[in-house]
Amino acid sequence: MNDLIKDLILNYKTQEAFWALADGVMNDPEKQKYLLRFLAFKNNVVLLKDDADKIKALADEGNPFMQYAYARYHELLVPKPNSADIMMDYSNRAIAGGVADARMCIAFGWRDGDFGESDYNKYVDESIKALEECSWRAMYNQLLNLINGENHQTADPRKAYEEAEKLLSYDTDIPDAMLYRIMGKASEKLGRIADALNCYELAQNWGDIQSIFYEATCAYTDEDGNITDRQEFMKKIDSGREFGLTDSYLLMLYLVDGSDFDDYDKELQAEVTESLKEDLYLAWTQGDNLAPYYLGLYYENASYGFPMDVYEAFMWYSRGAILRSHNCYDKLARMILDNQSAPDGYDEAWGYECAYKAMMLDEDNTDYIKRMYRGYQKGFLTHHAARIESHYLPLYEKLTGDLLADYDDYDDSHEYLYDGEPEQEIEEDMVSGHVYGGVNPTTMEPYAWQTCMECVIGAEERLRNQEKEWEIAELVHTYLNAAHELLDIQQKINELYSANKRMLDVLYDHPRLKLQLMQCQLDTLHEIELEQDHDLTITEELESEIEEQEENIRLADEGRLDDIPQEGHLKHDPVEWTARYEEVIDEAVREAEEQLKDVPRGMGFCFAYWPAKREALMKRGVEWRDPHMMNPGVIFD
Repeated sequence: MNDLIKDLILNYKTQEAFWALADGVMNDPEKQKYLLRFLAFKNNVVLLKDDADKIKALADEGNPFMQYAYARYHELLVPKPNSADIMMDYSNRAIAGGVADARMCIAFGWRDGDFGESDYNKYVDESIKALEECSWRAMYNQLLNLINGENHQTADPRKAYEEAEKLLSYDTDIPDAMLYRIMGKASEKLGRIADALNCYELAQNWGDIQSIFYEATCAYTDEDGNITDRQEFMKKIDSGREFGLTDSYLLMLYLVDGSDFDDYDKELQAEVTESLKEDLYLAWTQGDNLAPYYLGLYYENASYGFPMDVYEAFMWYSRGAILRSHNCYDKLARMILDNQSAPDGYDEAWGYECAYKAMMLDEDNTDYIKRMYRGYQKGFLTHHAARIESHYLPLYEKLTGDLLADYDDYDDSHEYLYDGEPEQEIEEDMVSGHVYGGVNPTTMEPYAWQTCMECVIGAEERLRNQEKEWEIAELVHTYLNAAHELLDIQQKINELYSANKRMLDVLYDHPRLKLQLMQCQLDTLHEIELEQDHDLTITEELESEIEEQEENIRLADEGRLDDIPQEGHLKHDPVEWTARYEEVIDEAVREAEEQLKDVPRGMGFCFAYWPAKREALMKRGVEWRDPHMMNPGVIFD
């Protein structure tokens, strides 16, 4: 990289650095690498908001890196009501152009409910695809999950530190500042504070301005988040203000508390109030969702010299909600449903919709899920019925320990019907020999459900860890045998729907086996429809998908591979639909994995893996063209 661009990056000249990297990026692999690293930092992206129109113009001309930049702008700042759709559109364009990092915009969108519903399985699926396509942003996310023990990973900050350190050893020019930040977080988790501070300082030295904040909180706050050295904390955070560090505008939040403010004279109180207003406003304009939450709180409660103004409070909570703040959604729900302090025009239906959004963004919050359930009992949230009954009602039971009434005790509007008889616990029904759907639960195969869940978890672990993926198909066979035993057990139907969906999300390269799994899901949905006494839209969608699956298999069986339609932006060899491919793929993948067991799974691994897989398939009589051969114009690494 030339010295000018390096100097711009290291001195936080955000806009200048971006446009220097963008110039000629289509034909310069080195600029592509550093531009993607640059866009991984939220603080960099939000500082490009004044250049959004120029970025869009280049994106519309077909530049995939500008398409990704524009998707990130809408992902982080949400400047328009349809920003989620815009983000999805430009992310898909960038993916088609070979920018794998763009897939993580879509992954996080599914996780956070940007597209209407939160879908963890789609989040995992997109994240795995991004990793397979050599996305650095997906790798950062995987390391952070490893540090914190999130997304079904066992917490192992030491391993995360070592992996990041290994990746850094490959850099010969500008080290990846994000990896230093990750090493700092891992060190903090391990209690190695001196190492953490060193890593955060190195991250800053190599262009990560936000690590100023991480260093300050690590050095000058205690375990409860209380500032231990106000002067040094303020000095450190304030040093990032001239470079546009978003966290510098939150400084007053950390420094002022109620007791101090009450002791100030009126002139100083007025100065603090004005500083809070100005700084929190600036933080909000840079995509921070904590700032609007506190502005709403101050107006609602007349804190820190703010006038009591519930209309201003509602406006700021609404702005924070747009930026995915579960706290702001919760506040909106409370103002509408509990305090009746919301402006006119916001009814119970909207209140429970806000409650649902808060719950989606923080599923482990018991208060959130209780409010959602209360609304569903009253007949609201019916457009979320499929998701609520397949996912959130079982989660409600898990979080609260309360056993819910049977789902058939609700009418079509989901109002609970009380028949004058006390509800009997499922365990009591089993003991008394009551029959569900023609089957006595006490006589069913005792380990069917346990077998299903062991297979699901085992398959997900293999895909997530990219180890022994050839065993997934056998797990699906075992799963299907157990799942069919559960179809007549009414109290397991909703859980079976969720389990089927998870298994569908991890099965690849087996179109005929997937068809069996899809048919099992269709049978499950039919049982749910009988139970609820109304049709589900998702049933029709699945029936259409099954028809397409059957048609593609038929074309493959007839040898009409060229007639099989391509799905998505990347082309795949239609030989993957053939019976022979399905028969031998697991052994071929196993052979390829064994051959490459000592090769690091980093950037460029796909170019070692695909030839090994192609050779293993050739030995078994299948000529397979890898994604690079099928998509010669796409940059995979």
